Amino acid sequence: WVIVDSGSGVDGFSAKDVAPAIHLTESKEKTICVTANGDEMVADKEARVQVELDGVACDIPFMDLPLSMPILSMRRHIHRGHSCRIRHGGGYFRNLVTRQKSHFIEKDGIYFMKMKVTGASDSTSQETGNEKPVSGFARPGVAR
Repeated sequence: WVIVDSGSGVDGFSAKDVAPAIHLTESKEKTICVTANGDEMVADKEARVQVELDGVACDIPFMDLPLSMPILSMRRHIHRGHSCRIRHGGGYFRNLVTRQKSHFIEKDGIYFMKMKVTGASDSTSQETGNEKPVSGFARPGVAR
């Protein structure tokens, strides 16, 4: 699951927890993120990741931040070529090119959607050095 945040200016996750095999790179500029309680986090590394959001594939540059749950910036996702519709109980993003919808739900005033990391984008695996992107996760019953 990922939190869909209308107030966030960055997409963020804990890379070591969500995608440990994805290579981190220095971001072009450091970003100071201020949390709801006023604490600051420095976003200076990113991982370009292929994900499926409610089954819809996309590439997202996630900032490596000490978060317990990934955050998807609603504003950044709209800038990546999606429209957003919020309704009672949730909503959806629509890809403006493919017209595919990815739905999110509202629970206790917070929006959530299913997210699956499928691999790296624009980079190779840090651990294996393979040319083919890998996520570092195996499906149950599949030997790696």
